[in-house]
Amino acid sequence: MDSTQLCLLNLSSNHLVGQIPVKLGKMVSLFNLRLDDNHLSGNIPPEFSKLSNLQYLNLARNDLNGSIPRGLAECKKLLNLNLSNNRFGESIPVEIGHIHHLQSLDLGHNLLIGKIPQQIGELQILEILNLSHNELSGSIPSSFDNMLSLTSVDVSFNQFEGSIPKMKAFREAPFEALKADLTSGQEVAVKKLDVSPDGDLANLKGFLSEIRALTKIRHHNIVKLYGYCSHRRHSFLVYEFLERGSLGKILSTEDHVSYFDWIKRVNVVKDVANALSYMHHDCSPTIIHRDISSKNVLLDLESVAYISDFGTARFLKPDLSNWTSFAGTFGYAASGIYLPK
Repeated sequence: MDSTQLCLLNLSSNHLVGQIPVKLGKMVSLFNLRLDDNHLSGNIPPEFSKLSNLQYLNLARNDLNGSIPRGLAECKKLLNLNLSNNRFGESIPVEIGHIHHLQSLDLGHNLLIGKIPQQIGELQILEILNLSHNELSGSIPSSFDNMLSLTSVDVSFNQFEGSIPKMKAFREAPFEALKADLTSGQEVAVKKLDVSPDGDLANLKGFLSEIRALTKIRHHNIVKLYGYCSHRRHSFLVYEFLERGSLGKILSTEDHVSYFDWIKRVNVVKDVANALSYMHHDCSPTIIHRDISSKNVLLDLESVAYISDFGTARFLKPDLSNWTSFAGTFGYAASGIYLPK
């Protein structure tokens, strides 16, 4: 077989050791290369810059080191670049910002240092950015304001300082939460609620309804509300943080869906059914969620499912024929933006 005609090569989870073969750089027809979940070491071969048709590159969870090659920017068709959970050092190459088709960039859990290049803000169609668990410093670039497609940003566990840019992912995500780390080490999800120009909390009735409802609910498959803060300037809801995020995110991400087998999927269905049964038959008054979807079913590390986001839920009064709405509540959906510790 002529290796130059190979389009897809998946060698993930094969206990491979040693260095990445230089000859892979000659497989110029490759559009998908997966070497993740092995024990590969050494550098990324500079010959990878010749993979002009490459769209998906996953080298996550190995022992790779050295610097991230600047030549990867020559892979102009890259859509998904995952180098997470390795030992890459030095700074993030500014050239990464020139891969304009990138939709997902994961450099988390490495040894990267220095500042985030302003050029990263040029990735206009980037949807997912993970730079967490490195040794990055300085401020988050103001160019992030222009990244209009971002839906998930994780820059936690670095040494950043200064303010967080007003990214579109933060401004236009009414049901998104922030991940925050308490001094005790506990991780929580924090939802900041909008304040109207006159200083009144928007949808105050819904805010109070959410608190009343979730403080009464006690079920292991419904997200827990730990507390809240109601103030004329800033109001917050504090929920338990669920590590795997939303079911929708898992099902739409190649790296995540590979571990999500049918047994896990059936268990998620059971968990959701248990929560709904509790809300419909054991709550008083009965609560009807009205918006069950993959985006508001959240999973923890053990893939246990939790219902969240009661923004359209309603109370059913047993003595009346009508429904009582939560009136625009602010529920916790999957955390999409993460704050430094």
